[in-house]
Amino acid sequence: MVLFIKKTALPLAIKAFTTFSRCNSSLELLKVCTNVLEEVEKSFVSQIQDWCHGSLCWKNKMSSHQRIDEYVWQDVTLLKATLLETRAKLLMRGGCFDNGEELCRTCISIRTVMLGHNHAQTLATQETLAKLVRMSSKI
Repeated sequence: MVLFIKKTALPLAIKAFTTFSRCNSSLELLKVCTNVLEEVEKSFVSQIQDWCHGSLCWKNKMSSHQRIDEYVWQDVTLLKATLLETRAKLLMRGGCFDNGEELCRTCISIRTVMLGHNHAQTLATQETLAKLVRMSSKI
């Protein structure tokens, strides 16, 4: 699912917006992808909770499969942040600054936790948020 969203859905949404001015279609596709990734995240959280609530006497060390799941979870979470940022940028181009601000703030929160405050992607999203705030104050 992650690969499909990265390689197909995200580029399709951007191309539909830039080439055909299909803002609503692009935003809807990105929203559906975000919702799917949120469901995947919930699945990871429930797996972790199940693992943590097991008996301490019977717990084995984490298997390599569980470690791989952690990397997949990180990939899913960062892809969700990318989708949120892309939606915010499209909303900004469409003049919907308030919704874009909210999405941008969520993206910044995710990237700050996952990548750190001074990471290039976090800083780029903060710049996008600054643009949104400036543009909304001009209205």
